[in-house]
This record gives sequence, structure tokens and C-alpha cells, in this order.
Amino acid sequence: MKEIMKRIVLTLLLLWPLVGAPPPALAQSPELMAAHNRYNTLLAQGKYTEAEPFARNALELGKAEFGPDHKNYSILLNNLALLYIAQGHYAEAEPLHMRALGIRAARAARQPVGRPR
Repeated sequence: MKEIMKRIVLTLLLLWPLVGAPPPALAQSPELMAAHNRYNTLLAQGKYTEAEPFARNALELGKAEFGPDHKNYSILLNNLALLYIAQGHYAEAEPLHMRALGIRAARAARQPVGRPR
């Protein structure tokens, strides 16, 4: 089971940079981008403990800038959750993933069929 979890985590970590960066938005501050970029750099270097404060900071800034129900905020929630998973802190990751999923599900429910999400 541990080997399967490791493979899942590695796959998520490798694919996440393709979808994990918050898309450009008018409300996105330089502070948020700096925290997010530093998190990504440290994550790529395997410096998970050092990356955590930057992921938390980006999450706080994202909540303030986008609001707690915005898709960009859900991406930042997932970023911190993936960092916890990489460290084996699954209990801390689960509520973050569930919150992010809830945001995305609510957003999908509001979209008319056939429109991009």
C-alpha cells in the first residue's frame, strides 16, 4: 500500500506544475506570485519543510485576494495538500483536498452544460 501511495504522490507532484499555478488574474498581487513561485522552486528541489511557509502564505494571500470559493484558491489548497502528502502527512492533506474539491464541485454545478469551467 505504501508503494502505491508513493507512486500516486510522485505522479501528482510531477503533473501538478502543469495545472498547479494560479492562472493570471487582475487581483493577483506580486506578493502572492512571489510566495507561490518560491513554494514551487523549493518543492522541485525536494525542500518540503522550507516550502511549507511559502505555500501557507500563498494560501492566505489567495484567500484574501480571490475569496474562499474561487478556483484559484482551490488550486492553492491543493498545493499545500500535495506538500503535506509528499511529507507523509496525510491527515493534514485530506481536509485541504476535500475543501478544494468542494470548491470545484460547487463551481461545476453553477456552470451551464457545455460551457468551459
